[in-house]
Amino acid sequence: MTFRSFLKRCGMGLCALIVLCMIAEGLLRTALFHGGDAFRSWRHPEWYTQVFPLGDHTSGSDDRDKMRVRWGLLKAHSSPYHPMLGWCGSLDTVTLLPHGHDDHDPRVPIVMLGSSRCGAEEEARTIEITRDAAFTSKAELIDLAVHGFGPDQDLLLLRSVMDRLQHPLVLWLVDPTACDLVERHFPGRPKPWCIISGDHPGIFGIPVPRTALLAAEEDPPHPGSYLYHLLANRLSGDSIASHSATLAREDRMMSTCLGIFSTVLDSSRAHGAHLVVLINDTSDNEAMRARCSALIDRCTKAGTPYRLISQLKSELGTDNALIAARRELALWATDKEHQRITSEWVALNALRNKPEKDRTELERMLVHVLDDRNWFNSLREKAATNHIDFPAQVYADAQYVMGLQHKGSGKP
Repeated sequence: MTFRSFLKRCGMGLCALIVLCMIAEGLLRTALFHGGDAFRSWRHPEWYTQVFPLGDHTSGSDDRDKMRVRWGLLKAHSSPYHPMLGWCGSLDTVTLLPHGHDDHDPRVPIVMLGSSRCGAEEEARTIEITRDAAFTSKAELIDLAVHGFGPDQDLLLLRSVMDRLQHPLVLWLVDPTACDLVERHFPGRPKPWCIISGDHPGIFGIPVPRTALLAAEEDPPHPGSYLYHLLANRLSGDSIASHSATLAREDRMMSTCLGIFSTVLDSSRAHGAHLVVLINDTSDNEAMRARCSALIDRCTKAGTPYRLISQLKSELGTDNALIAARRELALWATDKEHQRITSEWVALNALRNKPEKDRTELERMLVHVLDDRNWFNSLREKAATNHIDFPAQVYADAQYVMGLQHKGSGKP
């Protein structure tokens, strides 16, 4: 056999193999999506998609959720459809404000924005602040917290209602796990998605498909080769993306999320709103804490006040993040000194980002107090007993302990 004949046979064999793989791929897709109940045991979305794990946190997958909907494995949500947002919870689908909202209400509008996933949604919605006469006489609570929203939907919602509100106070509850949603267009149901264009976020996918099934059929999952994923998963259990791919995805997603974040901060200021960001920093996951640090840094650079949910829970004595956020909202409406106290917390938290070598001795002690949860928690009761602000109690304790250390070491 000549070398040329050998190459010809190899080429024909390779072409035949490619054709067989294409036929097998087509048959597999036909069986999965049109094969009826006979192929139900083959319909496991995790066999045909990859996951991107960040410690104990795993980002969702549009392809995986589309497969679940197409194969009847995921129950459709019953929330009212909205062409721009995808869904809008219990809000009026026309005004995107709570039903019965009065544009001429003379009270100060206080807006609660952000996903409700941080706490027990229904229980938290009926807590005592909405019935507190001191609160309701001065402020109108406008609850725009919609379960399952990502920061991109929060941005769209806030833009839609801002012109109808006169200089509102906006408390935006940001959960770092919701950052996963900014580039997703199908987290179990269709939604708009965001891509950064230049320095500004671009919103795509509007109008949103009316139903999850329609969205999954019009834009079917695109995991690549179903046959390849099936063989890789069943032979080696390989459904986890590489570390480099996971990090690249995280960097791209956070860049988009921070772009949205900055746009919300700028848009609020342009509309005469006072924005306070409540950051849910209660996760011990390293990646989530890194996301929180990035959000805090962005608030600091923009001069936007923020509160940390971990501190709020300790200050207010509750384990529910959403209840803590709503009690914080009540303080903004009823306590004239609360803005000053918040500024003091922002200044204290900023010490964490200051290089160790540049901190004074007192600043090092203050950071130690903030990072010691047991010590920090004990100061809440101490501040109440001494009838002083919580930040002032932190300063007082840090100075007292530092004085004891000097006395023990003989320093002046």
